[in-house]
Amino acid sequence: MQDTSFEQLLLEFYTEYLKWVDSGTEKGFPFETHEGLCSSLERYLTSRGLDFNECDKVVKIMAGQFIEAGLNSFYPFNTDKAEYQDECEENSVHLNPARIQWVRDRVAGKPVRCEDGK
Repeated sequence: MQDTSFEQLLLEFYTEYLKWVDSGTEKGFPFETHEGLCSSLERYLTSRGLDFNECDKVVKIMAGQFIEAGLNSFYPFNTDKAEYQDECEENSVHLNPARIQWVRDRVAGKPVRCEDGK
């Protein structure tokens, strides 16, 4: 599979995730209210028949986008691990406004840029 295909899969994931969020986020595979984008992406790709190595390539593309935007690659939409874990326990990961805006921007084709404008 070519890198552009992996990038297209990531865009398809963002699109499906946003549809799920906008539809009221009914529970159901592959998206869960207690999981972030990385876990959701892995489950989405697995459901599409990708193997571990292929999934890993797509996850690395997304992590690279976070880094390019100046975000923490592990907790890009939270101040720290504890805040993320609170969202997980409250089943509110999907309600994080920064996470939703990130996905909206990717679906809209907005470029990934560092938050300080560089």
